Amino acid sequence: MVLHKKGVAILPIPKLECLSSMGFKIIHLMDPTPTRELKLIFQKQQFSNPSVQTFIDYFLEFTNTFRE
Repeated sequence: MVLHKKGVAILPIPKLECLSSMGFKIIHLMDPTPTRELKLIFQKQQFSNPSVQTFIDYFLEFTNTFRE
């Protein structure tokens, strides 16, 4: 889309370095805070599996650290 002048893109810095020589205008974002919503999907029968429960607990603890 950007190549055809119909959009913009947010890219990691390594990609930007190779594109800068192609004539694109690059604006560096200062202190960007992108977010991404994550979901866990699992079969109900696996919920009783101790390994799955441990992972779910870890995931919930890990994601809660970002909310504080």
